[in-house]
Amino acid sequence: MPAAGSPAVHFPRRRPIGQAASREFEQASGFRFTDDSRWFIAREPSEEGSGSQMVVVNLRDGSVHHHAHISSYILAPRVGVVLGNVPAQRRDGDRPALELLHLNSGERIRIDHGRQATLSPDGRRAALLTQPPKGNQRLIVVDLQTLEIREVGQAGQFDSRPLWHPEGDRLALVQRDGESSGAVGLAVYAAGDDVGLLHELDQRWVLLYSRFDVYRASPDGERVERLTQGREHRIRFREHRLDWHAGPPDETSALYFSAFNEQDKSHGYLRHEPDEGARWLINQPRRLQFLQKADAADAFVVMAESATESPNFHFTDDDFRTLRRVTNTNPQQ
Repeated sequence: MPAAGSPAVHFPRRRPIGQAASREFEQASGFRFTDDSRWFIAREPSEEGSGSQMVVVNLRDGSVHHHAHISSYILAPRVGVVLGNVPAQRRDGDRPALELLHLNSGERIRIDHGRQATLSPDGRRAALLTQPPKGNQRLIVVDLQTLEIREVGQAGQFDSRPLWHPEGDRLALVQRDGESSGAVGLAVYAAGDDVGLLHELDQRWVLLYSRFDVYRASPDGERVERLTQGREHRIRFREHRLDWHAGPPDETSALYFSAFNEQDKSHGYLRHEPDEGARWLINQPRRLQFLQKADAADAFVVMAESATESPNFHFTDDDFRTLRRVTNTNPQQ
């Protein structure tokens, strides 16, 4: 793999924008601009007669650069880097590659067997997968400003595109064990200053939402279980974590769901136990939110408010029969 500091390369071909170029762009698509308005890229029919190629226009000097070997691309507009897919038939070897092209410097690196690239929330890094002919797949992160490459993790088979956490410090993927066709589950990797596997959701399921209900499903989609009964009563259920900083629930954990009735506008909470199924904890004609549990006791607090009641926290034990107000906010605030 070329080093990030490899010499700058020349663009394949340069041509001033003119009448011929204007006619050429009539069949172009996928138009994108960099944030500094210096570069414009698009996809056009390949000169070879099949497929497509990438064309790059320098809006400052009017030059046009064709990249016939790149069939599709992702643009990181903030840093002016293109992540281009190079099909196997357009390069030496029998596997595709991913090429990173820094538009301002002309520097580029090629990552053999690269695929499934996704940009970080700030647009300055990219996560992607590589599949060597032998061995495990690799999850890598590329700094798009320096083109530095860091390996984050390996697995027998990643089965999804990397998904960034909104804060940009974690990546989640579905992964398999490489020896069977069954999905292992979700894996979460650190992708900030430190890298590596954080935890695996080895319970082999994920939660999915419909308009009203929550379903538990295996990552391969073979097993799907409906956990709530909201559709019949137009009640919208969503997962509620008592502690979002704790690890993910496993097959023995109770699951909590918030509830909102679209007909009478009531709110509530539901708890699903692995052996007992789902049961209502509380349902009231006022807004309930921020349900939390004590660390070492079966005691809860929840905020309640209505059109005539200012928001206050209430205490209750595990049966949720009585709510005792523990705060007294100013109704004028």
